[in-house]
Amino acid sequence: MIYKNLTPSELSNSALQCPYCGKVHSIPFEFVNASPDVIHKSAPEVLPKIVGSDSPVPLLYDRAIEPLIFEKVIAPLQDIGLSIKPIGIGAPGILLDTSLQLAQEVLKQLPISASFLIGAGSGVICDLTKWIATQRQIDFALTGTAPSMNAYTSITATITEGEVKISHLLKPAKAVFLDVDVQRDAPLEMIWAGWGDLSARAVCNADWRLANFFLGTYFCPLPYDLTAKHQENLFAVAPGIAQREASAFQIFSDAILVSGYSMTVLNGETSPSSGAEHVLSHFWDFLTHHRGLPKNLHGIQVGIGTLIMLAFYEAFKQINPNSLNPERILKQRKSLGQLVEENQRLYGDAAERFNQILEKKYRSDEEIVQRVQRVKMQWQFLWEILDPYLTPFEQVKQTFVDVGFPISLDAVQRTREEIVEAMTKGLFYRPRYTLLDLAWELGVLEDLVEETLDRVFSQTR
Repeated sequence: MIYKNLTPSELSNSALQCPYCGKVHSIPFEFVNASPDVIHKSAPEVLPKIVGSDSPVPLLYDRAIEPLIFEKVIAPLQDIGLSIKPIGIGAPGILLDTSLQLAQEVLKQLPISASFLIGAGSGVICDLTKWIATQRQIDFALTGTAPSMNAYTSITATITEGEVKISHLLKPAKAVFLDVDVQRDAPLEMIWAGWGDLSARAVCNADWRLANFFLGTYFCPLPYDLTAKHQENLFAVAPGIAQREASAFQIFSDAILVSGYSMTVLNGETSPSSGAEHVLSHFWDFLTHHRGLPKNLHGIQVGIGTLIMLAFYEAFKQINPNSLNPERILKQRKSLGQLVEENQRLYGDAAERFNQILEKKYRSDEEIVQRVQRVKMQWQFLWEILDPYLTPFEQVKQTFVDVGFPISLDAVQRTREEIVEAMTKGLFYRPRYTLLDLAWELGVLEDLVEETLDRVFSQTR
């Protein structure tokens, strides 16, 4: 399967005939490249063909990095003859949130005559640009300023509406530029965030396969295959990332772009890059809105969530399936009414969201008995299909150490109690079915949570 060895540039604007599910998986980006000084080298040939107008091109950016944007993005674009209309949002020292309110405010600033849009930044700017361009039905390009996430080449964005994060299927960019030198000079926390976001592949596909096994939902191994070599290469250069080696950041940038492809090839299905570790991150974001807790970079949260879920999988694998007693599970589990009341007490007006998902996930007594019986009968087979999609916890943790990623509660500015809450309540915040759901159904969730956190945070810095 030749696609495993192709670069992001070679994969762009292609269609892959899937050897697994038989579908044709498309990568609809016309130009994608990560290389040093990519704007000066590639934009003169690429952008004039896709901008399609001599009118000023709006360029969305975060004022927190304004000097960088004007030097590394706007000036090179002006050098090739583009007329740029900068649209700055935010302020230095402020972490922006991809909220519907902010997206609508920025949309109003876009000139009516605009026929093309450029987004220059990372996570929030990338998502806002995709959303705004889709609303206006115009083409756009992205130029990334940090290796902080994998969404440059995805066709989705998560927009916060009220206190709830909603995933949207959006237009693909016409072109994506990642200047490797700019990535290498990014703030350390942004580098950690990208490492955390990409590390999710070490566990999330197991959640996807788990949902396929128990719920019969669609699953395809191609996205995991597509990203395999890139993640292997990335983990191998973890010490080089810490030393900011140019060659390591080339590998990092390529891995980011292909990781985005892994979702795009499934028409926006995020499961190849998002499982329970993202559920935890989204729940912590919810706590930021609901309780005013400090805001973190998404990828930092995902990184900690990845380590938690890898350790959780290993703890879950150690249980004796024959010890699972359906009568005891049914007797000890909380009723639907009790959980609804608990959500109301904890989350007030936001409880409606939790309870809607809870009602869909809450199994009848008969379904719980059947679930337990199936787990007992197919325990060995279950691990035969999950293990290929799991990287050992200690191996992944070592890459975090090599990169310098802080493995601690302080890294996500959350208490142990808030971590526990995310693991026991987060499954009612997002509809995705993960190992957290199965453990809850089997009555082992709370016991395994404590064991898992003891392991992850036993020797933190």
